Formats: sequence, structure tokens, C-alpha cells
Amino acid sequence: MIMGLTLVLVAMLLIGIGAVATDLHLDRVRLWDMADESALAGAGAFDQDEFYGQGAALDPGVVSVSNESVRLAVREYLAKMGERGTLEGVHVAVAHSPDGQTAVVVLEAESRPRMLGWLRATFGGAGGVDLSVESSARSWDARR
Repeated sequence: MIMGLTLVLVAMLLIGIGAVATDLHLDRVRLWDMADESALAGAGAFDQDEFYGQGAALDPGVVSVSNESVRLAVREYLAKMGERGTLEGVHVAVAHSPDGQTAVVVLEAESRPRMLGWLRATFGGAGGVDLSVESSARSWDARR
């Protein structure tokens, strides 16, 4: 009887660990998707009036983005998206353009897996698990 109860407890513990690991992995993938989409928004944040308005005077193969335009586009995009899954406190750690064509975005968030909720409530544990991901995207260049 004791061995059977021990076996059931061990099985439940393994299932719980698997569920927490799956939640953490899915939150990391969600955060990475948000970073990818944000980097794409940042790479597309070039000055369209300047690009289309100058005609032949501007090299049509080069699109230029600034650090400020990337930051602004990323923040606007994340404001529209909201938080996903069990992610909380999604914020932009880095959003810049190192070369005027690439948008680099680093997002940070806290994952709070559902199965750990009762542990935090029972034992007064700390918050969730901190996650950080980085993504980059290049603006369009007709020469490539």
C-alpha cells in the first residue's frame, strides 16, 4: 500500500514537472514570437515620405531606420498586442538599429506557470521565472 502510494506521488510529481516545463517553453516561444514580430515592425519603421518623396535622388535599394523609429515602432506594436499566455510584465529591454538597416529587439518578461501557482500560495514563494529573448530583422534592400 505504501509503495503504491509512493509510486502515485512520484508519478504526479513527474507529471507536474512536465507541465511546468511545457508552460515555460511555450511562454518562451510566445515571447520569441513577440520579439520577432516587434523586430519586423521596427525594421519597417523607415521614413516613408523621405523614401518615396525623393525619387531618383535617393538610392531606392537602401531603406534607413533610426534608433528612435525602431523604439517607437516596437512600443506601439507591443501596446497593440498585449500580453500572451502566462507571460506578465512584458517590456522592451533593448530596441535599436546598429547599422541603420537592422532592427534589434530584446524583450523580457516573467512567466508564471499555472502549476506553480499553488506552490507560491502554499509556501509563499517568489514570483515566476524571468525570460529574455533577442530578435533582429533587416529592412528591405533591393540590391540583395
